Amino acid sequence: MTEKVIEYKSEQRVFQYKTTVELEKGSKDGLNWVTIYKPQLSIYSRLVESGFISWTFEWTELQKEGIDGFSGFIQVYLVKDGEKIPHLKYDVQLNACGQKITRRLGMFTDLTYDTSSTNIYCTYEFNLKSYNLATRTFPIDQLFISSADTDAILVVENYKIYVNKTFLSMHSDYFRSLFSANFKEASLSEIPIEEVKYEEFARLLALIHPKPITPTDESVESLLKLAEYFQMPAVICHVEQFLLGASHFDFFQLLFVADKYKMEKLIEKCIGMITTLDHVKRVKAFPEYENLAHITKSKILDRLMQVV
Repeated sequence: MTEKVIEYKSEQRVFQYKTTVELEKGSKDGLNWVTIYKPQLSIYSRLVESGFISWTFEWTELQKEGIDGFSGFIQVYLVKDGEKIPHLKYDVQLNACGQKITRRLGMFTDLTYDTSSTNIYCTYEFNLKSYNLATRTFPIDQLFISSADTDAILVVENYKIYVNKTFLSMHSDYFRSLFSANFKEASLSEIPIEEVKYEEFARLLALIHPKPITPTDESVESLLKLAEYFQMPAVICHVEQFLLGASHFDFFQLLFVADKYKMEKLIEKCIGMITTLDHVKRVKAFPEYENLAHITKSKILDRLMQVV
């Protein structure tokens, strides 16, 4: 496979900071994307109206050439008072076709052309380098090579992951059972792990590794899903700590994921940010509100009584 580097610079986009808008459908060298701007509440020291920008990437045709993903950066520029200034630079890794990268641009007041304007003048550029999983040598891939400490091989999507049974069993009831004499897998030289993606599973194990790798914003959802399936409560705790300081999730995303995975510290932080009747109305207007646990709804209503 020939390595591919895709560089792109957008034209200037002008849009209202309070309006969700599709900024672009773009394509270059087999990489396709859709860029969307969306306003939403986010957590600073309080709840603040903020702007988020997202890119959804797709490279189906390039997959046929052996390209499994891309890594690199996206740089956003704002035009303020007539001057183009670098705003934020985001390191990104694309692991799956259709993946969405969402980043918070900032508070409305920090984004507009000047203090009297409601317009945002924005350009962005990215530099993305392709990779193939079979030949990739990222730090995460180096965690699971054979060593004197490993005594089992897990096979995910035909890729071998070398692990220590005792260490993994300490963190996962699923693997404690799998490695027990009651399961045929315990006697296999290589144990297949079905219906999971290598990238997602490697990130799961990397979080409990003695040399752990921090989650990415894009890996949070799969980490929580797999942690629940493989019965790894420590992973959920690690992800909760990550989300308590995360910048690129809007308030509603944090509240609903905290409730779904029973992250009590994150639930308390989110509910503590509710300070107006409008905040409560906006939470209740979300379709996901009906799926919140009864106790979380009660806490929201209790909070409402404190702020009205």
